Parts: sequence; C-alpha cells; structure tokens
Amino acid sequence: MERCDTMMSDPDVARYISGAGFQWAGMDALPLVHKKYPKLRIMQTETMCGDGSNDWNSGVGTFRQICRNLKNGANAYMYWNLVLDEGGVSRWGWRQNAPVIVNPKTLSVTYTAEYWAMKHVSMFVPPGSRLLSATGYSDAIAFQRPDKKIAVVLVNDSNEEKTIRIAAKGKTYRISMEPKSFASAIL
Repeated sequence: MERCDTMMSDPDVARYISGAGFQWAGMDALPLVHKKYPKLRIMQTETMCGDGSNDWNSGVGTFRQICRNLKNGANAYMYWNLVLDEGGVSRWGWRQNAPVIVNPKTLSVTYTAEYWAMKHVSMFVPPGSRLLSATGYSDAIAFQRPDKKIAVVLVNDSNEEKTIRIAAKGKTYRISMEPKSFASAIL
C-alpha cells in the first residue's frame, strides 16, 4: 500500500496510472487500494496455484476467490494454468491446479471443478456486467448484465441437495442444486 500511495501522491506519476494488478499474495491489499483509489481499474492477475490435486475443494476455493476479489473491487480475474498435463506439473516445475487436465498418452481431457467454477462466471457474466449485492446465501455472486438481466452464480458445497431461494425483480425463484455443484440462473 505504501508504494501505491507514493505513486498516486505524485501528480506527474498518477496521471499515467489507470489501474493496478494484484497477484494472489496481494489479495488482502486489493480492497484497501480500491477503497482509497476507487477510480483505479483493478485486476486480480493470478489465482492461487493449488497443489495439483484438482479436487472439488480446489474448485470451491477458486469460486470463493473470484467472489472475494470481485466484491473487493476487482474488474477482472485471471487464471494462469488453463490446461496442464496429468500430474499438474507447470512449465516452471511444480504441481499446480488447472481447469483442464490432459492425459498426454491417451489425449483424454478432464474438466476439473475449477473449470466449472470459471465456466459459470465467464459464460453467464458478459463484459459490461455490474456486480450486485447478494445477501442471504454466502456462496453466491450476482451481476446486472448489459441486457438488464440478472446473472446469479452459486455453489452448493454440501453433501446434500439444496434448494436456494433468490429474490430479484419483485419475484422469488427457486434453484435446486445437487450436492457438490455449481449453478447459474439468468433472471
């Protein structure tokens, strides 16, 4: 934060700065910078790399990171390793997670839970969408889309089916979710 303040307090420097990028280790600074400099565009430039497990918990963790960063002022969220070989070893030599895993021998493809987390947000939330306040269910994020429809993306992290009620536009909607699943609704 100190470096950001130094740059932004110098008018000759600040006039050239229109945004800031934060890697995963900078997530805690993101809301502070957004609050102090609300006109800066903020990009979360790196998701947490994980450990190559590519399991359900990794997908839920990524979804929660997306929600946290967008709610704290990020305009964009980046994922570095979109595709890795089985085993998850990145090009720089350590195991990491990826939305898509490819078996190099059989060329079979596995879509991980992180894929589904990223797909729900990126598929149903087009550019120009605006974050809305979503209350009552902590594992949800909502957006006003440019077409004036509302996109809601949710996760059910429990081992049981859930029915989630969503109130929007003067109506109540019910979404039935399988255990350990992501869902989206366009209202």
